Amino acid sequence: MAKHNNPTTKFDWESKWLTGEEYSYILTNIDSYCAAYNMQRYPSRCHPISIYTKPQNGLIYFVKGSSVGSEFGFPRVDIKKRYRWKKMNFTTELPKRQPIVVYIVASAVKSEKYVPGNEKQTPSYRMHAVILKNANEDPYILCHIRKLNNTESPPSPETPIKKIKTKNNQIENNGLHELLNAANQLVPTIKSIPLCIAESGTKPMEFKDFETDYVSLFRNSSIDKFPALSVYFQPLFYIESDSDEYNSVE
Repeated sequence: MAKHNNPTTKFDWESKWLTGEEYSYILTNIDSYCAAYNMQRYPSRCHPISIYTKPQNGLIYFVKGSSVGSEFGFPRVDIKKRYRWKKMNFTTELPKRQPIVVYIVASAVKSEKYVPGNEKQTPSYRMHAVILKNANEDPYILCHIRKLNNTESPPSPETPIKKIKTKNNQIENNGLHELLNAANQLVPTIKSIPLCIAESGTKPMEFKDFETDYVSLFRNSSIDKFPALSVYFQPLFYIESDSDEYNSVE
């Protein structure tokens, strides 16, 4: 980590996102930064009302919490929100080698009542919620808000799938378990993405919640679709397409 002689070094938090070392430095000197720059501390899952009415570019404040997962969010508040905040599902570590902080991204868009019906909704503000990778005894989450300009693209947090370790093109150790876990984390994100059917003249549609028909999947599958497995496994029974009776294989 870079050394700073001044315990309250003024980083450029209005113009850019900070580095992992800079976020870590502020988190380890919370008392000094709160005193020097009037940064505020809030209880768990609480935020200043201003982020819902008039977010401030470069604002940094602290929320009590030991993780940016389930402990961090934006609960209901009894005010008319001009901005709605929503956090993403993926966390990112900084720096990538020997990480010292973990952060999650949240975005703010104007509430529908304040946006004309034909205007495209795009994030107006973005937040980095940052915590030390090795939390101390009195952990806080650093919340850093910046206003997005027209040319600034949203950050792309590293997805869990990219973190799977491989060796000689084979998944190492618990890599398969991690891969399946990552796939499960992707489901809510995928369901929220509009799906456009390729056929001309059709309208965009969205993913709907549905139950997987495993019986149909089983009826339409066979061991031949996975030839590499046929050496080790044989089916215990078959299901005929025109009958619900199970026929044992001797």
